[in-house]
Amino acid sequence: MNLTSLFGISNESKKDNNGSDSGKDDRVKCTRNDFDTLDDYMRYLTTRPGVVLFITGTPTRPHCGFTRRLCDMLAEMRVPYVYFDIMGDAEVCEGLKRFSD
Repeated sequence: MNLTSLFGISNESKKDNNGSDSGKDDRVKCTRNDFDTLDDYMRYLTTRPGVVLFITGTPTRPHCGFTRRLCDMLAEMRVPYVYFDIMGDAEVCEGLKRFSD
């Protein structure tokens, strides 16, 4: 499975669907600073192609059982995704709550 951090700073090993190192770094390199407003950043995060998980922790170090189960399920189904640790950015965490209303 290919784990990707939207921050582009994940130090987790990149694995392909067979569990071996893929050798490529396809982390998304954008950050909040690349956008004029928080709403623009939220729009990017929620409308980009593919599956984006807003989770607590990381797929290999989840902070709750729901996150662990969700990541395990996607791994079993071999669904590629990127993740965003909402605990790492309070502004995005609050913005996501407002944005989803």
